Amino acid sequence: CRCEHELPANERAKIALFCNVRKEAVIPALDASSIYAVPLQYHTEGLDDEVLHHFGLTAPKPDLSRWAGGNCGTPYVWCFDSGRPGPQVMVQALTHGNEICGAIVLDRLLADQAQWQVPRGRLTLAFGNLEAYARWDPADPDRSRYVDEDFNRVWADEALCGPRDSAELRRARVLRPFVDAADLLLDLHSMREPCEALMVCGADGR
Repeated sequence: CRCEHELPANERAKIALFCNVRKEAVIPALDASSIYAVPLQYHTEGLDDEVLHHFGLTAPKPDLSRWAGGNCGTPYVWCFDSGRPGPQVMVQALTHGNEICGAIVLDRLLADQAQWQVPRGRLTLAFGNLEAYARWDPADPDRSRYVDEDFNRVWADEALCGPRDSAELRRARVLRPFVDAADLLLDLHSMREPCEALMVCGADGR
């Protein structure tokens, strides 16, 4: 429903009655300062949830157990070598166990690996905090963010090489050789609040 201001609940109900749709299916299309803000506004108004409801769709977390064995001796790590000189690229999902978008992406890449190839260099696909991911509950997503501590906060040498122990440190120590070998690392995240897509790049050139 195209409008210049917020749509009161009673007006939304009236439009729904006239159009013979559920009240929740009346989605205001408010003025936006930028075209990039439009998808976020639709999300805020519940358009994506309503589309899923209308078509009876769900977005369950993927079952990653088929990728547990890996192909390079490390569980849930898959390496693809082109045999040609080039960069070593690592793509990691599930730094936080409740950010399942990355799990969906890597699951799809691995499932479709017969349809693509690495042109040069080496590609590593890795799932990070699997223990946290196993606790995923859409009704309580924060519970599966991590097990003992934030996986993003364990990568300093003093933590990785120190005596401290946690589920996240154990996994980071296993993944460290792949991280250290990478020339480029893409760490897939999702945000807890609606926002525009963004990329955060390190300052050291890696």
